[in-house]
Amino acid sequence: MASGVTVGIICGVVDGVAGPVKDIVTDPEYIDVSVPAGTTFTHAVPSGPTVFAYVVDGRAYFDEDRNPFAHEVIGNNYFDFKRDCKFGPGSIVLYERNGDEVAIEAEDSPVRFLLVSGRPIGEPVAWYWPIVMNTREEPQTAFEEFDKGTFIKHRV
Repeated sequence: MASGVTVGIICGVVDGVAGPVKDIVTDPEYIDVSVPAGTTFTHAVPSGPTVFAYVVDGRAYFDEDRNPFAHEVIGNNYFDFKRDCKFGPGSIVLYERNGDEVAIEAEDSPVRFLLVSGRPIGEPVAWYWPIVMNTREEPQTAFEEFDKGTFIKHRV
């Protein structure tokens, strides 16, 4: 790609190149992006799917408006009034726009992130890492089964 940006395609199609994971009902796109310092990466995202970025390394702007109050942030303490527009390792950026494109600017240092999109499945989600189920009770049952050694079911 131009400007030294590298994209590893796990699932989906970027610039006519398809990733190895195919035939998933939610039509996901899962790409591993590295953007050098002083570069902006733009990528078209389809209308409808959920789109998020997970920052692996470095820091960058994921909000074109650079508005620190346009997104939710968990601060260091109750009086954490200084909000940064750059997102760093471990941050998840959820895009709440329909269609268009996302733009990530690596200003003074490189950044690596996963950009993921897919159609919503329209089901409730109960998440307790690493277990994802549909109700709050299901992850609890899964952990109990894991502790007992009965979580993996054998089919005959």
